[in-house]
Amino acid sequence: MKGTTLQSILIAILLMFSFQSVANAAHNGGSGGPENSKEQGSSHGQPFKTLQSHIDMLAEDLDAAVADLQQQIDDLVASQAAQDVIIASLQTAVSMLQDRVTANEGDIAALQAADIFLAQLIAALDVRLTDLEARVTANEGDIAAIILADQTTQMMITMIKDQLVVLSLRIDANDGDIVTLQSQVSSLQVQLNNLQTQLAAKQDRVNGVCPVGSSIRVINANGTVVCETDDVSAGVGTLAVLTVDANQTVPGAGILAGTLSLSATCPSTHRITGGGHQISGFTTGIGIISGDPRLVNLSRSRASGTGAWNAFVINDNIALLGNGLINLNVRAVCGRVQ
Repeated sequence: MKGTTLQSILIAILLMFSFQSVANAAHNGGSGGPENSKEQGSSHGQPFKTLQSHIDMLAEDLDAAVADLQQQIDDLVASQAAQDVIIASLQTAVSMLQDRVTANEGDIAALQAADIFLAQLIAALDVRLTDLEARVTANEGDIAAIILADQTTQMMITMIKDQLVVLSLRIDANDGDIVTLQSQVSSLQVQLNNLQTQLAAKQDRVNGVCPVGSSIRVINANGTVVCETDDVSAGVGTLAVLTVDANQTVPGAGILAGTLSLSATCPSTHRITGGGHQISGFTTGIGIISGDPRLVNLSRSRASGTGAWNAFVINDNIALLGNGLINLNVRAVCGRVQ
């Protein structure tokens, strides 16, 4: 409808301009020469033919212009429809975004509260971290001491392991000695049985006595005695007795057992009449662990010549950093006739 109205208006405008052109031509012909006067008075109607030709040309141009304008109008209408669709879609999207924003306002508030809480927690953790750093700094000395003690302990553990290896070797070596000792024990048992047989056959009591001034010299199998006269009468002299002690530390065991031979010697004016020994723990030194006397074997304890008493011991206590030591005391009983 709009296209038809516009076309009518344009046709009317073109007709107006056409009539104006014809009128101007007629006017110029009337005021001109003979030729113009003759065209005006012609009965053939040439001006109207010319006007009709102009009108036809104008109509064709008008139709083309109208068609082009109608196409532009149609394009504008289609574009407007597309824009309306886009605007409607945008309005729908905006409405959905508004709904989502409204729905997420609670979540945003919660996130803001969580952010505030996290900030407070971080501040508290910073304070805690500062306190821990101060405590670590204060404990650095103790940590260094613990590390040093651990290193010392590891060294001791290594030494103990080495000693265990040595002990294992010694145990293996002692297995043969044990077999030998068992054989000796069997032999001693045989000797003991023989002694018991002999004791069973011995005289159990003495029936005889010796008179004053004599002493028993021989006891016969039947219990009777043989007497002899005393060579020294009572009151000829007195016996002076003194004791001499010798003390020394027994070395601890290493690869081999620790050993010590120690003698207590009488003065040159005296003779040995007896003696003995004593094994005890080593008590000298702070922090020193004494050896166990039960791990010390006595090899001998006897008179050495006429003037000394000797003892020989074997220490199986492991020597480690001054530990495992044993003390040996030997005593000699010396006598002198005055």
